[in-house]
Amino acid sequence: MDEDRVRRVHTGTFVFLAFFSGVTAATSTWLLTKWRKDDNQGGLTKSSTGLICFTAWLSLLLSIIYASVFRMRPNSSIVNIQSHLRLLALLWTFWTAGAATITAALSGGNNCSTINYQLPYCNQLNAELGFAWASWIITTIALIVIVNLEIKRPDKSPGALVSAF
Repeated sequence: MDEDRVRRVHTGTFVFLAFFSGVTAATSTWLLTKWRKDDNQGGLTKSSTGLICFTAWLSLLLSIIYASVFRMRPNSSIVNIQSHLRLLALLWTFWTAGAATITAALSGGNNCSTINYQLPYCNQLNAELGFAWASWIITTIALIVIVNLEIKRPDKSPGALVSAF
């Protein structure tokens, strides 16, 4: 993988993660605001939405920071391989927990037009579920790529991402 490709893929991946995290953050923030106002939802659904909200805003912020710093200073120690590993492992852990808990709370998702019980904001919860798993997939792929780059590095010293091959 050459330097130019690493730069393009890195920026694209983090912008993609920022986009999906932003949509998830907006959806989960809206849900939490509605629940706080109406107080019509509780339990695991509200708790998992809170976790997803935190994770989405954290992912959005850190994705923008990493993409920006990498574009401006790709050889900076702030965006080296170990830093990427730590960041992506942390985000992967949070996305796994959030996506799994909202999946459990919704019993794998709902067809809002055919359920036989009252579920406020059913469509928004399904959107949150889908975008949480999409963010998890993006984070997982990015983590696999970074681990692969780390394994294939000729020297094992902490180095810049673009000089990893």
